[in-house]
Amino acid sequence: MLEKLASGAGSDELTRFSEGEVTGHFGVSTEQVDIAPMVERVTTWWQAAQH
Repeated sequence: MLEKLASGAGSDELTRFSEGEVTGHFGVSTEQVDIAPMVERVTTWWQAAQH
């Protein structure tokens, strides 16, 4: 995730990546987890940390 943030990935790319991680790593269906709020929080944090 940090590499993607550092390379300027947008919300769509971060969402796809996170969905893959949630499914592949944790074995949780993306129908059970709303990824968008997490991506928004991480993106906001990253942007604030860069200034």
